[in-house]
Amino acid sequence: SGRLRWALAESSLDAGAIDLIVPFASGVPSWDRAEVAALGQVFGERAASIPMVSTKAYTGNCGAGCGGIDLATAAMALHTQTLPRIINRDAPLPGASSAHASASPLKHALVIAVGFGGQNVAVVLKQMDESS
Repeated sequence: SGRLRWALAESSLDAGAIDLIVPFASGVPSWDRAEVAALGQVFGERAASIPMVSTKAYTGNCGAGCGGIDLATAAMALHTQTLPRIINRDAPLPGASSAHASASPLKHALVIAVGFGGQNVAVVLKQMDESS
């Protein structure tokens, strides 16, 4: 949760400003439970209502490439104001959102990327308006 808090602090946002989370969501149950727990520490009960989308069902685990794919996914969601479709997920883990593809007002997205050997990053993206 430290990296998530750092990303929020660097973006000058609080946890209430995040409208979309693109978690690492490896599909490894113990890792996914740990990620959901970290999100719960940062977002509290709200974590279960923030839309979360993962690309791994589409791409598999591409190693370091996952971060770029997830970043592009979040950027497109902010640009199009549409949540990507979620596939191959029957039931989310307790504490994780079960958001489905829909148009949503999206201003800020949190992207989490994890690599082997302790390579971890969290990035906050902001939807830019015409005046920015």
